[in-house]
Amino acid sequence: LTAVGFLFGFRFDQGPVAALGFVALAVAFGFIWAWLAVRIGLTARQPESIGSAMNGPVLMLFFLSVGFVPVDGFPGVVQPIVRINPMSCAVNALIGLSSQGPVLVPVLQTMAWVVGLSALLAFDAIRRFRAG
Repeated sequence: LTAVGFLFGFRFDQGPVAALGFVALAVAFGFIWAWLAVRIGLTARQPESIGSAMNGPVLMLFFLSVGFVPVDGFPGVVQPIVRINPMSCAVNALIGLSSQGPVLVPVLQTMAWVVGLSALLAFDAIRRFRAG
């Protein structure tokens, strides 16, 4: 995706170390979704249902994130949820690593989500696999 983004003008303005951090963080964030797919796959009756079972949580997190709308664009009651959403943390971290904005806090928040959710989902998936 980053290579396609380059075709449309995406550039890393923060240097090569930040660019490597960008890619590493995106890959690490993908572990959450990989473990979620494994977890759902172990309980699904049909393999085809895995994608549809993941759509709900992923879409909800996606639309309640800062990916398209800044936090201030959401109603006040939803803003705390948007701020702590793992997608929002990842988006803020990737923006900081690629172009502008804070880096340390969003990266630490994203890594906390990655470690926490991946560990929880991996533990549950492995437990279900062994019980299998």
